[in-house]
Amino acid sequence: MYPKFPLLFLIAVLLPVAVPAAAVPSRAAEPPVKLDDIHITGEAPPAAPENAGTDANRPAIDRMASGTTSIGAADYAGATPRTLGDMLRLAPGVQAHARAGDDVRLSIRGSGLQSVVFTKARGVDVLLDGLPINSADGNFDYGLISPLSVRTVEVWRGAAATALGSTTLGGALNLITPTGREVVLAGGGAGADGTAGSVRVDGGSFGFFRSAASAAVVRGAWDAAVHYQYQTQDGFRDYSAGDSQKVAANIGYTWREGAENRIYLNASRVHQQVALPVTRAQLEDDPSQAGTLNPSTRPFFDVDTVRLADRLTLAGPEGRAELSAWYLYRDVDFRRPSTPPSGYRLGPGWLKARTDDFGAQARIEREGEVLGRANVLSGGVRLTAMNGRERLYANNATLRGDKFADGDLFAWNATLFIEDDHALTDRLSLLIAAEATYAYREYDDNFNASGGDVSRDLDFSNVSPSLGLRWAFTDKSQAFASVSRSFEPPAFGDLIAIPLVPPPPQRITVQSLDAQEATTLEIGTRGEHGRFRWEVSVYRSWLDGEFIRYDDGAATGNQVGRNADNTIHDGLEIGLTTRIWGGPDAASQRVSLSLAYSWNRYRFDDDPVFGDNKLAGVPIHTLFAELLYEHPDGFYFGANLTGSLEKYPVDNANTFYADNYVLAGLRAGWSGRRFSVWFEARNLADKAWTAATQNATDLGGNDSDLFFPGEGRAFYAGVEWRW
Repeated sequence: MYPKFPLLFLIAVLLPVAVPAAAVPSRAAEPPVKLDDIHITGEAPPAAPENAGTDANRPAIDRMASGTTSIGAADYAGATPRTLGDMLRLAPGVQAHARAGDDVRLSIRGSGLQSVVFTKARGVDVLLDGLPINSADGNFDYGLISPLSVRTVEVWRGAAATALGSTTLGGALNLITPTGREVVLAGGGAGADGTAGSVRVDGGSFGFFRSAASAAVVRGAWDAAVHYQYQTQDGFRDYSAGDSQKVAANIGYTWREGAENRIYLNASRVHQQVALPVTRAQLEDDPSQAGTLNPSTRPFFDVDTVRLADRLTLAGPEGRAELSAWYLYRDVDFRRPSTPPSGYRLGPGWLKARTDDFGAQARIEREGEVLGRANVLSGGVRLTAMNGRERLYANNATLRGDKFADGDLFAWNATLFIEDDHALTDRLSLLIAAEATYAYREYDDNFNASGGDVSRDLDFSNVSPSLGLRWAFTDKSQAFASVSRSFEPPAFGDLIAIPLVPPPPQRITVQSLDAQEATTLEIGTRGEHGRFRWEVSVYRSWLDGEFIRYDDGAATGNQVGRNADNTIHDGLEIGLTTRIWGGPDAASQRVSLSLAYSWNRYRFDDDPVFGDNKLAGVPIHTLFAELLYEHPDGFYFGANLTGSLEKYPVDNANTFYADNYVLAGLRAGWSGRRFSVWFEARNLADKAWTAATQNATDLGGNDSDLFFPGEGRAFYAGVEWRW
């Protein structure tokens, strides 16, 4: 077992010491950099060079002809955010409930809903500071994400994500970390040089404890921000304890106005026990219990992840250019049951895996006029490659048994993307975009069991166009409509099928799957007027070859990835914030209401087996709403509701359902210039509820172990000191 603290702790301590030391000699040569005002929880000034690679150098998120959401840290930091789901509660159209520690089942508009394997998820491009943390095959995990190290979360749904180089149905998440200049100025720094920092401790129910420290420095042309976090928890359920360490560093050098190089370093070490799913009856009886196989097989995962990225930005009055490169290392030790529960198709066997990912991206943006009208042309190319190795062993009652698979994995992708935003009139704009993608997947079998060599290589190519209109019906409000295509090659988690029978001897197969393609039609509006700020989108996606997990029966005894014939995703997304009482700014007392509502209807389309049935595992009506009182002296108090308002099927035959629920919560706190304290209560009525499900093919109306119970009544509190 690895040591608890030393490696990541040393990185966190030495970086803020080393960067100022390196910066000192340059102070005489470099004049102070004059900066515009920066607000940590809002959008950065468009021309600020220190924000290269964040929201400042991207097409404005509210210029898209598709649904988008921007969430500042202030929207979730005044409580105890622990997972990506806590950060995204105000983002309609997004599902992100925890299954084990930081591991959540993430889906945007149904993309990736059939991902079932811990430490591997797909269907959404996840970016840190505009650069992907997905592997080249599309899989990603959550180890590098720390809610406390992020200042803004951007959700780019569907066609909007073309601007970031994404090709998936769901789009992209972009998590933006603060620069050293932003942190120092937010801390009250008056000049170009300065330091700032914070220490935060929070804890609460089920043995949860987290300590975090951040430091920032500006020295002439240099700036740096570093964050370190340690977290441990016993978990609500039996056998769900875990701990993690995370480091994030953002280091920049600005040698002239508009010219900057920025380095990003992220590292994490996660150890997490896995409480397996239970039946609905077991969930209702005692949601804290572990799955039936937990005592005998004791599944867990250890994941070490390191990411190093660099971006060079050159900006001028009419545009900007970026050149980026990155490296991502992952090492996974995942002890899974060799025989999962009857309905829970996790994929059996003890997994040992390592992957190395490399990527590069070039991007340009030019603002000017075409035919006498304003025009913004942007485009770029992204190249990614992954080399890895996966080995599978039997899990013999917590002892690693015989190896039954050993293969080298190789994936690479090339994506060319271009977008033009042209003003047809003073109020109406036309958006035209296209992405051309080539993807390659190869599994090289090193094991060569008695069943023969299962090596396979596949390639995929596609061009995905999109067309949109944006109408600004007021200076602060707009309506939009778009039609777009999306394209998603399979990940190795879809291609590799791990059988349950006949062991012995176990062996794997590597399938041949098609890419998932979709056409999406969307209309919506976003803006603000008086007391109201809103975003609303209605969409329909026609999918061909959607990745669905099917029970393969006697062929493998397990669920494996398959391409469905035709499926349809219909959705309504509503985000609303309104001031019910009080003044418009922080100098007045006020009461505000914030909510995020989603309606999802995802179904088969005249399928030969399932007809027009709903897809399994999709909550139909979801809601988060909070009523919050804020006092100008920094005190706040609020009540919230979280709910899935209608039961939904957990099998594609639609014979068994997860129940609906509504959970009540409270939070309160006080935040001053240097000191903050807060308290949070969740699930006040201590209801048993389903956080996530595994999906089945046809349960015949019978209960099965598919349900991940959500957390019971819980209380959390914390304190932060800033300097």
